[in-house]
Amino acid sequence: MSITREIYKERFWKVVLTFLFLLLSIALIVTWSAPATGYESSIYCSTPLILWLILIPSMAVGITLVIILIAQGESNKTVFRSIGVLLVLLGYTICLSLFIIRGYYMWRMPGDPAIHIGWIKETLSTGQTPASLVYPMMHIYLSEFVLIPGLDLVFLHKIVPLIFSVLFVMFMYIFAKTLFAKSSVWLLVALICCCPVYSWYLQLTPNVLANFFLPIVLYLLYTYIQKRSLTWAIPLITVLLLMPLFHALPTMILVVVFFTLTISVVSSEISMKKLRNLTSTDYTIIWPVFIILIWWIFWMSLFTLFDQQIHSIYETIVLEQDSSWLRDLADKASYADSHGYNVIEQVVRQLWGQILLLLMSALSLPLIINRRLHGHNWRYVISISLALTITIFSSIFFYLFNLAFTPQRFLFVISLFGTIFTAYLLSYLLTSVEKILKSLKSYIYSTVVIFFIFCLFVGGLFALYP
Repeated sequence: MSITREIYKERFWKVVLTFLFLLLSIALIVTWSAPATGYESSIYCSTPLILWLILIPSMAVGITLVIILIAQGESNKTVFRSIGVLLVLLGYTICLSLFIIRGYYMWRMPGDPAIHIGWIKETLSTGQTPASLVYPMMHIYLSEFVLIPGLDLVFLHKIVPLIFSVLFVMFMYIFAKTLFAKSSVWLLVALICCCPVYSWYLQLTPNVLANFFLPIVLYLLYTYIQKRSLTWAIPLITVLLLMPLFHALPTMILVVVFFTLTISVVSSEISMKKLRNLTSTDYTIIWPVFIILIWWIFWMSLFTLFDQQIHSIYETIVLEQDSSWLRDLADKASYADSHGYNVIEQVVRQLWGQILLLLMSALSLPLIINRRLHGHNWRYVISISLALTITIFSSIFFYLFNLAFTPQRFLFVISLFGTIFTAYLLSYLLTSVEKILKSLKSYIYSTVVIFFIFCLFVGGLFALYP
């Protein structure tokens, strides 16, 4: 009887998934056939309704399928889990590429994206990057794509952020594999990453692309620490040399991760009585941080921006003369409040996804600490938790200064680390709690997790486009 039931369940999911993929194809054809013909005040209202009526239920079905299979622990149905993740990834890609499907000529031009496109054009016309350009790697590579294959720069400014956004999901998946042994955590990381809750999507800027590239660098770092082989050392050195040319903020996060990883590994060896004194530690952990730190400081010191930032910090600390991002933030809040806006409400509306990830991360920390105290060698997970804590306090601390970048850019990294711990907490609810509380049905926890991830997706979707 149970075998017959399983056969019917498999047939049901096969029919549902086939039907949804077919409907998504039809909805995409209809949307492609109805391009924008002029200015549109809202891409949501202008997009054919059929896309939303099919896309949102498809995401719900994909999330539900993966969560149910995780909760039931059916490892023999990896094909269905993979198809469920693929369906969610397809929906995520459609959301990000909607402005391309609708035929928009350009996107997100005000501010930094337009400046960087101008610098790429200058690089193409003069044959060299502008002297004031601190992060030239993106501009050099995109200039090569324009010169050699003959690709259009307007096309590149739309497709490159999309490619990095999709690769980011895959990078986060393999990065999670270096931290946790359970496949349920990896899958939940992928599902959360397909919810567009991160900031600054679809912008052709070095900071955005470097943020999306950061998980693969962390994957190479942690894999090298685990394997300690030349095979992983060479690609790690390569990306460490490139990151300072990509952007300073992810480079700063890498230095923090190196620092916390060293502390975690050394303390773990001390607790396991493998480290008798400091001279017996394995310094292969430490040398990468010196490579990136020395190269980063050397590169930044070549530009006047480095000198300006040093003077700004000095004037703020010693002379108390320079302005700060905190003062600017207070002025904006006062201005919004004087015009009748509720500041707290606006903050929650804009950042509610990051707030939820941060709260879930806080709830997961007692579980991680408890496992660590009971002998689990989770030094790599502990290092990420320390990096998350330092990043949060650094973002608050940098509000006291007037640096070249706003501390709000730390939100992406906070959300990145928060995704890891949120996925672990949700995996614990789906797989471990049921074993402890056998009297309770797993459907309750599955429903909670499905509702949570689906709310992240819907909220992120409607915050994705202005």
